[in-house]
Amino acid sequence: MGPFVRQRLGRFEEPAAEAYRRPFIDLDDLARTLARLDRVCTVLEVGAGEGAMATRVVRAFPQARYLGIDIIRRPGRLFRGDEERAQFCAMDLEDLPPDQLFDLVLLVDVLHHVAPPLREKVLAGARRHVRSGGHLAIKEWERTRSLGQMAWFIVDRYIGGDPNVRAFAPGELMATVARVCPGDQVTIEARVPPRRNNLLLVIACGGPTATDPGHIER
Repeated sequence: MGPFVRQRLGRFEEPAAEAYRRPFIDLDDLARTLARLDRVCTVLEVGAGEGAMATRVVRAFPQARYLGIDIIRRPGRLFRGDEERAQFCAMDLEDLPPDQLFDLVLLVDVLHHVAPPLREKVLAGARRHVRSGGHLAIKEWERTRSLGQMAWFIVDRYIGGDPNVRAFAPGELMATVARVCPGDQVTIEARVPPRRNNLLLVIACGGPTATDPGHIER
């Protein structure tokens, strides 16, 4: 239903998409949190979609080069930013050359669309593309008992049309990261407005980190 409607909105598609997203997540706030990281010259976004997060990331890191990948046919279609620094490819994460490493790898609302038995595999695949001293950032929806949770599920399951959608239970994402990234350190744990369901974890993957090694920002 979602793609069917969007294709018929024409020039109203972008503002409609922003209005559709706004009750659930503030991508500008998310980008500002990520902008705390130092030495980010290359960014990979796994599951880049139509480019909403890419627009913010390219703005937040004005010296960085960005690559967005997704299995949809035309990723980055609604990207609004410096096209000389951004590239989009319709491809699976497994098709990315193993020696292609990045300072920052992003997964923003990707894992809850992946069948639970495959989530650790996807996360491990993303981790392999982080250079030593770089960061892996994961934003996911954490399950609560609320009207917001119900609305989110209806939007993703029935409007978005994804039969696999399932939010993470409290503590589940942190436990998954601990299993997949042993020895790495969570340096930022934050809630992205307007809902506390939006959990952001930023993991320092070996080497020097962007924050005090003993400190988790909240």
